[in-house]
Amino acid sequence: MSRREHALQTQSPLPPEYRQLEYLESTGTQYIKTGVSGNNTNFRIVLDIAWVDYSTWQTLGFGMSNNGLVTRIGVSGGASSTLFYTAQTSGTWVTNTCASADTSRHIFDLQSGSQKFDNNELSTRSVTGWPIEFYLFAADQYWTSGRVATYCKCRIYSCEIYKNGILFRNFIPALRIADSKLGLYDLVNDQFYINSGTGEFLYN
Repeated sequence: MSRREHALQTQSPLPPEYRQLEYLESTGTQYIKTGVSGNNTNFRIVLDIAWVDYSTWQTLGFGMSNNGLVTRIGVSGGASSTLFYTAQTSGTWVTNTCASADTSRHIFDLQSGSQKFDNNELSTRSVTGWPIEFYLFAADQYWTSGRVATYCKCRIYSCEIYKNGILFRNFIPALRIADSKLGLYDLVNDQFYINSGTGEFLYN
């Protein structure tokens, strides 16, 4: 065990059946269903993420099946790839470009009235929605709820989801020791969320 792994374990908030990881990495076919959905407009997402590959258009998050409401985080792909998020406001999709795409860690902190990227507020617009289930490492297809629209090749270090100002999910990467299964452990409801896609996550 490395010094970093030892530090993670000695400070880990997880039950002894799980080992805390630094990050979980998707190769483009894995994703996790968070179990968070509804029509609540008072939500907040704090996501610590790094893209491994940003050469193609990729998003994660959720949409709405009947009229295209959407809140997604992604990369635009191509030679001038950028990091962005989209949010539905007053019936209109609004896209904010955050920065040129890279493989560094970044924090998206999005809620109605304040949308931040790496602690810099980009917008204070009101955001409506929370229409269907929020996915990590992929995006729920907004015109057919429950299907994956796009996958991401990224690393997730942590994710917090709030509803009505209350922490609803607090995900950290973890390995279940008994069967070496990888996933995200939610410290709020003490539940382990595993891959709903194909293949296997990578980790560190």
